[in-house]
Amino acid sequence: MNKQPEVTARTRAALICAFWKLYRDCPVEKIRIDALTKEAGYNRTTFYEYFTDIYDIRQQAEDELFEECRTKMFSLLPDGVRGSGKEDIVKALVTVFDAYGDRIMILTGERGDTSFRNRMEEQAMPLMRRMLGADAGECTNYIISFVYNAIAGVLQYWCRNGKEMPEEQLLSLIYSMMYDGTMKTVMFMSGQ
Repeated sequence: MNKQPEVTARTRAALICAFWKLYRDCPVEKIRIDALTKEAGYNRTTFYEYFTDIYDIRQQAEDELFEECRTKMFSLLPDGVRGSGKEDIVKALVTVFDAYGDRIMILTGERGDTSFRNRMEEQAMPLMRRMLGADAGECTNYIISFVYNAIAGVLQYWCRNGKEMPEEQLLSLIYSMMYDGTMKTVMFMSGQ
């Protein structure tokens, strides 16, 4: 398997790509190895050279996606979390969702995996702490969880609805809800 790294990487990627296609429409426990390998254009034996079972490919696909999101996020914050402004962090989150939203939606949707959601939230904690810019004592982590889940919920809704709102308008809406408050934003948008 390691004799030709390019071929190995291509084969593994094809199997993972096929997994995502099937996982989009079917719970993981219903995905059959033969359907996956047929979708990828390989045989069952090839699958088992890379993965032990369907749960192993899901875990590896999640790990890969998690790392891609993390890398993308930090590449968008060249000065790091501490050197980035609040707007930069939110824009980076929107950009990550824009790039990986299809797979994130699978993992955070009804067929998803709560461990992935928890990992994403845990990874976002330092970013959210930086955004808030203050320590609220024992309540800080609750506030961070609220802000993260609010932003993640808005981004999931955006993806579910085909990203019909332009990114800049979405960013403006998120900033407004965060800094002016949700009710004030609703009243402003409705002309009251």
